[in-house]
Amino acid sequence: MGNKTYTNCLPADFWNKTLRECRNENCLDAYAMLARGFWTCENKDIKGRILLTGINPSYNGLPFDSEKMIESTAFAQLVPCEKRNGFWHNKAKQFGHLWKDDIMSYLDLFPIRESDQSLFEIAFKELADLRRTVLEVTQVEIESMKPKLIVHANKNSIYYWGIKKDTPIEEDAIDKENPWMGYMVKRVTEKDYPKLPECLKKYNRLELFPLYEIVGFQENEKRINQKDYPESSSLEGSFLMEYVMDGRNKKYNGKLYQEKENGPKEWTEIWNWVKDLKQ
Repeated sequence: MGNKTYTNCLPADFWNKTLRECRNENCLDAYAMLARGFWTCENKDIKGRILLTGINPSYNGLPFDSEKMIESTAFAQLVPCEKRNGFWHNKAKQFGHLWKDDIMSYLDLFPIRESDQSLFEIAFKELADLRRTVLEVTQVEIESMKPKLIVHANKNSIYYWGIKKDTPIEEDAIDKENPWMGYMVKRVTEKDYPKLPECLKKYNRLELFPLYEIVGFQENEKRINQKDYPESSSLEGSFLMEYVMDGRNKKYNGKLYQEKENGPKEWTEIWNWVKDLKQ
């Protein structure tokens, strides 16, 4: 995905209409965020990789070029273009040798620049149609990428996949009231998936970081993109993890998956397990 995806798929009058709507509805925070333009990650056109997803890109505060409402950065350049120990360096460090553009890719569900993700959610809370329009484009791109493993590294926004956050392992995680992308999933447990890699069984990780197999779409008239995807999904058989990318919360401290050159290679274990199941 890059700037061409949104340029080609959004309605021709998207910017003028959307900014005007924000002004009319007095949604000034949303207006300010949209006026910064979109940012997306440019991924290689390779199917069946690991897809890391977030809710939206951060904003660096630099002046924005209004002539370029949609900008992008190639996945391979995310780390080189950043100062040391920044956002992307920390992401790459966690995935170790897997952080290569022929193995991994990155997408934000919404390419709207705002560093405070809670403020983003508040600003666009009353703009459901706008979120739907943008998310439909993102979902089409995800479906076309056909990732084998999706790591959604923002628990508070897992609901956009049609899943309820932090669902206890014995309960139904499907969000039928607000399905958004509306995936139907099956919870990964030791009972149903007896050949799990050992790293998934440690530290109660399957409870802390729920892992799901995507089995299709919900039969739900509320989900988006039903015209493009009336029944089947290209993600059937792929896996989706509800995850976080730092251990600031004591609940996750010391329990994140590790990938070190001279130490644990847990993401490699998970990736190999997924690939074996998808063959």
